[in-house]
Amino acid sequence: MEKYTTANFEKDFPTDDACLEWVFTNRWPDGVTCEKCQVVKIAVISFSVQLDDQVYMISMIVLLP
Repeated sequence: MEKYTTANFEKDFPTDDACLEWVFTNRWPDGVTCEKCQVVKIAVISFSVQLDDQVYMISMIVLLP
């Protein structure tokens, strides 16, 4: 089996939106719903954090009440 490298990841997910789309499609193939109450209200919160000379993008998927 071939190693999955950072270059592979960057090719597969050139943008944050491409990565989030993959998560949504694979985690919730029938659409995002709460497993307990079946509510379909979500928010995606994204922000960046800089540590030393490196910037990290963080995204959270939140179910809303």
